[in-house]
Amino acid sequence: MQVKNPFFDETLRPLLHVAGKKHSSTELSSALSRLDYVVLTWKQLSDAQVCALGRALVHNYTVTFLDLSQSHLSDRGVLLLSVALRSNRVVKRLVINDNQCGITDGNVPPSLGEVGQTALFTMLSSTRSLREFQFCNGGLTAPALIALKQVLERYQTLKSLTLVVDSERTTKGVAEAVGVNKGLETLELVTGQTDLGKGWEALAGMLNSNTSLKRLFIHHSVTHKKQNPPHSEQAFRSFCVALSKNRSLTALVLHFLELGPQEAALLGEALRTNQALKALQIDHCKLHDAGGISITEALLENRTLIELDLSACYIGVEGLRALFNALKANRTVKKLTLRLTAHVSEELVASDLLKENSAVRVISLQD
Repeated sequence: MQVKNPFFDETLRPLLHVAGKKHSSTELSSALSRLDYVVLTWKQLSDAQVCALGRALVHNYTVTFLDLSQSHLSDRGVLLLSVALRSNRVVKRLVINDNQCGITDGNVPPSLGEVGQTALFTMLSSTRSLREFQFCNGGLTAPALIALKQVLERYQTLKSLTLVVDSERTTKGVAEAVGVNKGLETLELVTGQTDLGKGWEALAGMLNSNTSLKRLFIHHSVTHKKQNPPHSEQAFRSFCVALSKNRSLTALVLHFLELGPQEAALLGEALRTNQALKALQIDHCKLHDAGGISITEALLENRTLIELDLSACYIGVEGLRALFNALKANRTVKKLTLRLTAHVSEELVASDLLKENSAVRVISLQD
């Protein structure tokens, strides 16, 4: 749907202010009826204003995208919004990231409490239009994780889910919830940890039980920085074994995680037998030449991977030479993305490796 007015947040702000005071949303409803997207980020909305927005959305038939990120929503405000969204039938994408709960001193935003989180997840079981939900607001409470699992077990129309996992407990809770779902296609996990510890084992269980998931993204974020749990090689091995057998996942992104040569070797073993993955991105991980070679050797047997991204993984000329030599035998990889240091880039360009490799159609050397 074409966006009718992409610069609407300043237009809606005074209407929200009036509606919040007068408890009337007539003018606000009229304004919303002319919009497809509503983005009210960085707005200090009161509970009354959020309630007014919710009332206006109940009978709205145009707004498909609602973004309330970097706002100051309280548990009560989110509860009121959730109640309203249960009656809405057109909002397809809801984004509530980095909520500050009234904190304006520059500290890391706290998460919403148990009431707000649970209300949002329970709302998913009532709405039938929502396809994408992003909720990155710190740690999820135990009751919220229980509600999430109960909802995903019944609600099969949600296609994309983005959440923060900041502990092994949270990772396990989200993994178990997604594991029982049969409709989700994209899962994005934002973590403040560079190592998920035993969380990898929970994700392995998810891959073994879920058959609908096509894309899995795991990103490290300094905004939600947390201390790493103890490293568990066995847990990561379990994840790789599950990946090797998985038949639904077509894209995997691992960003800024504690993955070294040893972990790369386990991933390489998974790639040898995996028959579904088409895109693999491992970036800003310390694979070095040894890890790069492990991934490279797997390409000699893998026949499904089409896109490979090994940007900023400390791979030198030796690892790249092995990679390009392997790609001569591999005829399925069509796009290779590398982000190299200036020194390694110069050596690579000066060599004959690029000219000799004809299997890769697009090679991106990012600075």
